[in-house]
Amino acid sequence: MMLFKNMKIGTKLMIFMVIMELLIVGVAYYGITVARDTDATYREIMADDVAASANAYEMGMHFQHARANMLLVLRSDDPAKKQEYTAAMEKNLDEADECLKVLQQTAKSDQAKTEIATLTTAYNNFRQSTASYLRQQAVQPLESGARTAVATNYVKNDEAIADKLHEIADMGYDSAKKRDIAISEELDRDVIAIVMVALAMVLASAAAGILFNRDVKNRLIQLSESADRIADGDLATEVVTSTGDELGDAAASFEIMRQRVRDVLLEINHGADQVAAGAQNVSDASVALSQGASEQAASVEQLSASISEIASQTASNAQNAEKANELTVGTRNRAEMGNQEMQEMLAAMEEINASSVNISKIIKVIDEIAFQTNILALNAAVEAARAGQHGKGFAVVAEEVRNLAARSAKAAKETTDMIEGSMEKVEAGRGIAHKTAQALSEIVGDVASVADIVASIAKASNEQKLALEQINQGVQQVSQVVQSNSSTSEEAATASQHLSAQADSMKANVGKFRLGSAGSGFFKPAAAASAPAKMDAIQKPVLNESGAVKPARPGVKPKTIALTDDEGFGKY
Repeated sequence: MMLFKNMKIGTKLMIFMVIMELLIVGVAYYGITVARDTDATYREIMADDVAASANAYEMGMHFQHARANMLLVLRSDDPAKKQEYTAAMEKNLDEADECLKVLQQTAKSDQAKTEIATLTTAYNNFRQSTASYLRQQAVQPLESGARTAVATNYVKNDEAIADKLHEIADMGYDSAKKRDIAISEELDRDVIAIVMVALAMVLASAAAGILFNRDVKNRLIQLSESADRIADGDLATEVVTSTGDELGDAAASFEIMRQRVRDVLLEINHGADQVAAGAQNVSDASVALSQGASEQAASVEQLSASISEIASQTASNAQNAEKANELTVGTRNRAEMGNQEMQEMLAAMEEINASSVNISKIIKVIDEIAFQTNILALNAAVEAARAGQHGKGFAVVAEEVRNLAARSAKAAKETTDMIEGSMEKVEAGRGIAHKTAQALSEIVGDVASVADIVASIAKASNEQKLALEQINQGVQQVSQVVQSNSSTSEEAATASQHLSAQADSMKANVGKFRLGSAGSGFFKPAAAASAPAKMDAIQKPVLNESGAVKPARPGVKPKTIALTDDEGFGKY
């Protein structure tokens, strides 16, 4: 615990941020894992249930084609046509065999395996009866009436196989739907778990922030109380330092300041006696002050000119800051307009996406219509074959309708692929647009911050301009004061008579502070007897032929003699 308290505040905040970031990474990893599991489950659904339904529909289509060709074989008396229809039927049955193999391989549940086994039995019986009929036709063709009876029997048996294929397809669709609902429920539970973890993280961070704030607040209160005691004159009470962070360093600095201020006051108390003895020296130094006043007047004039130039430059900076503020406000308005237009574009992309979904639904309806039209065309061809010579024209029309239905189905499939591709691109564009809108929102916030900063700079420049004008006026006043110092230096001798009384007053003021015991290590008071010896060592300055102050002894400058004991206080 003490190790944590002695850490710097920045280190504490860094540790807290690292912990929070690790928790965020953990939540993100959990979310990614959930997304991957969901994707794998959907892929399994597509590979099993949806694929089974698709193969069942495809097998049904090939079976219907084979059935139609078989009926054409039964209705036709032309050997060449029979051979053509037989070859087409064999091709359709081979394709149906491939679909049946895929169904057998993809069957997972016991119910699906049972249904496919029943379908396989019925389908094998159909193939055997078909092969038997074709062999019989090769040996001894049936009469017209017998062929009609065989065709009627085929239609009944074929409908049972078609119904079984529809049941298998519907079963795959229902299974996929149930698994999709289960995935959605599991995903909802995962989302709730992530939200709960995020809420716990927020509460934990809030609790940590409150504890950290309370700790800093309590130590600031202790530091403020110590400052109040020092302000009230209590320099004897020690400032407690309990930690090694920035606040602990500040408390240690307060303690050092308390000790040094106490030592300074002790030295002032001892120096008050020396101030009384040095009053006479102030009178002697007034001559040197008169000479220095002339030099200071020239320096003040140069300083006044420099400050005037700085004031002019500051006024120019204030004008430039005002212009920059106007430009920043304009940029902020344009950024807000761009953000608004980006929001409108996002809304338009949402409408495009919705329209694409509707178009995809319409294309699926067209595909189903094409499939049904194909079935109707096959039935029409069967009926035309049954009508014989009178139905040949109707058979041609039925064949054309079937071709048109196939072309419609192909076009619907291609259109569906293009619509799905467009929907994916629209979705990608919508994500990019969302990111762009977020970036524009951040830019608007940054531009607003820059506008506020530039406005603050403009305000500060104006205030600096006014302050420099006041400083210039003050420097001019100082110049007047310096010029008058030459005449007032003669009056300094009279003021020295009051130093003794002021020294007594100084001792009384120092007595208001509680200084405690002396000898803190910062100050060692000089012996009282040293003051008279020091005063005796100071001599009255003598003027030379040019009017300058002549040192009383080598190595001692006039200002050193005039300042007397100030060099002892310079470090404070």
